[in-house]
Amino acid sequence: MPMLNIPDDLYTVLAAQAEQCHVTVEEYVLPILDRAKTTPAPQLPAGFVPLSNEEWLAEMEAWKRDAHSRADRYPPGFVLDDSRETMYFGPREAEQ
Repeated sequence: MPMLNIPDDLYTVLAAQAEQCHVTVEEYVLPILDRAKTTPAPQLPAGFVPLSNEEWLAEMEAWKRDAHSRADRYPPGFVLDDSRETMYFGPREAEQ
C-alpha cells in the first residue's frame, strides 16, 4: 500500500480528531480522501503563466508602496496583527 508523508503537526491534529471519534487516523481520513477523488482539481486559467522572480518582486514592492500610501487612514498607534497564527490558521486553530 502506498505511504503518505504529512507534517507531524498535521498528524497530531488528525490523531486528536480521530480519537474524539473513537477511530484510527486511517479510518478518520479515508472518507475525506475518498471524497477528494470525485472533487475536480482546481484549474488554472487558460494561458496562465507564473510570474518570474523579478516580476513577483516588482508586484510585491508595488503592493508595499500602496500599503504605505494608505498609512494615514488608520488611527494613531494602529498595529496590524500579521502573526503567523493569524495569517495561516483559522480562529479555532489560532486558539490552540
